[in-house]
Amino acid sequence: MSTTSRRGAARLYLIGAIVTFAIAGFQLWSYYSGIAESVSLFADTFHAGSDGVTLLCTVLLLAFRARTNFRLEEGVHRSFTYFNIALLGAGVLLASWQLYVHRGDTVSPSWAVVVVALLGGLGDFIVWRLLLKVKHSDLPRSLWSNHSANVLHIAQDMWQSVVVVLAGIGIRFGVPYIDTIFGSAITLMIFWEGLGLVYEEWTGKHFPYHFHLFGASGHHHEKHAREGHKHHHH
Repeated sequence: MSTTSRRGAARLYLIGAIVTFAIAGFQLWSYYSGIAESVSLFADTFHAGSDGVTLLCTVLLLAFRARTNFRLEEGVHRSFTYFNIALLGAGVLLASWQLYVHRGDTVSPSWAVVVVALLGGLGDFIVWRLLLKVKHSDLPRSLWSNHSANVLHIAQDMWQSVVVVLAGIGIRFGVPYIDTIFGSAITLMIFWEGLGLVYEEWTGKHFPYHFHLFGASGHHHEKHAREGHKHHHH
C-alpha cells in the first residue's frame, strides 16, 4: 500500500463524509423549518449522521498514519464508537419523543417528504459509489473488514431512504398514521444498531444479529475478530 493510494482512499472517504453530513443537516433543516415534518425523515437523519462519523473516523486513520499502528487505530476507533453510541442513543430518544408528541397526528399532504428523502437516497448512492472506488490495496489490512462494512451499511441506508419515500407517498395521499408507523420502524432499527455497537465494543466480537438486506454474512468480520482486530463500523 503506497502513501499515494492511501491518500486517494482518504480523499474519497472525506468526500463521502461531507456528503453524508450534508444529507443529515439538510434533513434536520427540512424537519425543523416545517418543510418536511415527517418523523420518519427525522429518525433517518441520525442514521446518516452515524455513518458520517464512521466515514470521518476512517479518513483520520488513513490521513494521519504513515504506517499501521494498531494501538493508535484501536484508540481512535474506540473514541468514535463511543461518540456513535451517544449519537444513536440521542437519535432514538429524540425520535421517540417526536413520536410521542405527534402521536395521532397526520402530516399535511405534500410531496416535500418524498423529495427530501429522494435527495437523501441520492446522496447515499453517491457515497456508496465513492466507496466502491476504494480498493483493498489502497487500505491497510486492518481496515479491510471496516471498509467492507462501510459499503454494506451505506447500501442499506439507501433502502432506508426508500422506506422514508414510501412514508412520504403515504403522507401525500393522506394514509392515516403512516408516518407514525414507518417512523417507529426506523427508530427501532436505529435502536437495534446502537445495541449492536454496545455488544461489539464490550465483547470485541461481531454482533451476530445485524440486519443485512443484501444477505451478507458476518464470516469475514468473525475471521477479522479471530485475528485480533475488532469490527468497528456501525
